[in-house]
Amino acid sequence: MMRTTVTLEEDVAKALARIAKDEGLSPKEIINTAVREFVGRRRRKPAGTVYATSTVDLGACLIGSLDDVQEAIALAEGDDAR
Repeated sequence: MMRTTVTLEEDVAKALARIAKDEGLSPKEIINTAVREFVGRRRRKPAGTVYATSTVDLGACLIGSLDDVQEAIALAEGDDAR
C-alpha cells in the first residue's frame, strides 16, 4: 500500500464529495476505483496481439532504381538539385 497526498482541484473535490455522499463511499474508495479504471484503460495490449497492415500495389518504379539516392533526386528534381 502506498500513502500519498493528492491536491484536488476545486471542481474535482466538489464532485468527489457529492459522489461520496450519494454513494455512501469514502473518498479513498472513490479515488482508488477511479485510478484502477484509468490504469486499466491505459494497459498495453497483451503480448501476442497480432497487427495487420494491408498492402497496396504502387506499380512499377518510375525512375528505374532507388539504389542511388543522388540519381533518384536528380531525376525527380532535375540535374541542378542539391
